[in-house]
Amino acid sequence: MNPETTAVPYERLGILIDGRWIYEAERSTEVVDPATGQTIARLPFAADGEIAEAVASSQRAFESWKDRSPLERGRILRRFADLARKHADEIARNMTRDQGKPLSEAIGEIRFAADHADWHAEEARRIYGRVIPARDPRVQQMVLREPVGVCGQVCISPTRFYVQAKGHDRFLARFAEKIASTRVGNGFQESVQMGPLCHGRRVAAMEGFVQDAREQGAEIVTGGERVGNAGFFYAPTVVAAGTDELRLMKEEPFGPIAVVTPFGDFDEVIRRANSLPFGLASYVFTGSSSRAQNAARALAAGMVSVNHFGLALPETPFGGINDSGYGSEGGSETFDGYLNTKFVTRFDQIPQ
Repeated sequence: MNPETTAVPYERLGILIDGRWIYEAERSTEVVDPATGQTIARLPFAADGEIAEAVASSQRAFESWKDRSPLERGRILRRFADLARKHADEIARNMTRDQGKPLSEAIGEIRFAADHADWHAEEARRIYGRVIPARDPRVQQMVLREPVGVCGQVCISPTRFYVQAKGHDRFLARFAEKIASTRVGNGFQESVQMGPLCHGRRVAAMEGFVQDAREQGAEIVTGGERVGNAGFFYAPTVVAAGTDELRLMKEEPFGPIAVVTPFGDFDEVIRRANSLPFGLASYVFTGSSSRAQNAARALAAGMVSVNHFGLALPETPFGGINDSGYGSEGGSETFDGYLNTKFVTRFDQIPQ
């Protein structure tokens, strides 16, 4: 389950501020390999003065960066993509040691990031302003888009599975069988489908969700326990026969737990699905075209994927609503969060 991975090197961690690396600091925290529970590095923390220096350095860099042409920015982004692909294997190895995810998934994530950089390198050349026809021929009205700069984090793994009552038992049996067959282990093993959780705190959180489900009378269909004695492995878990009062129905577990629950009619499932303040991604599987269309409109989510898992491509918008964040990344909507909109109006006398 947990083969020794100390032979796999891990980068020395530092903080890059204004072109210089800082490796030693008064405060630091350990980095733990989640597959073994062993400390593999220490991550230094920036002091207040270093944080201020980083902010000032970023601001200085931004003053010149914002005036670079879209063509030049595109070249830099494409260079980033090329380097990411070139070093994907070594970056992925560090990710697997740091996060635990299977190595093949880590490599895929790096390549996907490179795809994003390539797509946006081209799309950034098409950030257009516009001219608004004026009511007075002596007035010019223009809308300009000027750079700002921001970033964020996402998670779109489904947790709550609402299944129509007449198909619930059949779905639950097949779903639990599939989940139970998931190969759990060290991310460096080729056959592994799921690695450990990233930290011991997440294992404790999974145990809390399962305990709450049991106390409320729900059924743990498969999983529901740690795997092995080393590392932070937790068995993929399916919960059923619970109510909407389960913590799993109200909170994002950020772990390998899913809850399956039946529903009666369309209005009921939409009401239950929209009952939380979160709204990142929803998935709908149906054989009815009209149900698909109505569900896509009714679900309070920033993204709805119907009859497949089709989210997070570079050319499509990715983002949530309500407590799941603001704005989007991907697609032309990416740039809305990075740009200020400036309206310019100018009056000129018409020459006589």
